Amino acid sequence: MSQRITLVTGGSSGIGLGVVKELAHASDNVIISMSREKARIASAQQQLTGLPGRVIFEIGSVTDADDCHRLAAFITQQFGHLDCLVNSAGIIASGGIEACDVHTWEQMIDSNLTGTFRITKVLVPLLKKGSFPSIINISSVCSLRPCSSIAYSVTKAGVDMFTKCLAKELAPFKIRVNAVNPGVVRSNLQLSAGIVNDYEEFLTNMEKLHPLGRNGEPSDVAKMICFLCSTDTSWITGSIVSVDGGRAL
Repeated sequence: MSQRITLVTGGSSGIGLGVVKELAHASDNVIISMSREKARIASAQQQLTGLPGRVIFEIGSVTDADDCHRLAAFITQQFGHLDCLVNSAGIIASGGIEACDVHTWEQMIDSNLTGTFRITKVLVPLLKKGSFPSIINISSVCSLRPCSSIAYSVTKAGVDMFTKCLAKELAPFKIRVNAVNPGVVRSNLQLSAGIVNDYEEFLTNMEKLHPLGRNGEPSDVAKMICFLCSTDTSWITGSIVSVDGGRAL
């Protein structure tokens, strides 16, 4: 069986790392993880020890055009194609319109929305050469209902529409494009952003808002992402799939 090449942005922590772990259980998978934090990469490498898949960590950010082009050149030189792109990189900040300043708003747009556009645009030519190519965008339940962060909700709503537009545009090339909308997942996203002081207390409070009575784990979302990348989903494109314990209800 030929190797399948997958790029996961934000693949050194949270949901992105969950996807890398899930894919690395198969020896025919080569996973390229794009991350900008060396400490997280070192931690991720330790967690992946012993798994049969090959994982390549590349330093870079979707907010940097040069990084995106450099990564595309690396994949072209090493493999000549890309089979799956998982857009998991993103940031969060709290606050409504009065609390959110323009700088924070622009940062969120650049990372969550423009960054997704930027890396996808440079990789479409490689996906066209892939075997059963697929793009999975990580959105959020906050794209479907207003959350405490106006910038986060708006950028994730943009990711949903980007997914639908791209699915229609790339369908003639047999590239499927879908999005996954998680609820609250234990990923340290809010803690890393500095918007909660007591992460365990935050998680306990969030459990009550999910009808199934618990928050998600990265593996809950990763399994759906890997399913959407698989040949079992050959007739699914343009879908926005909730994996949220019922939070969007």
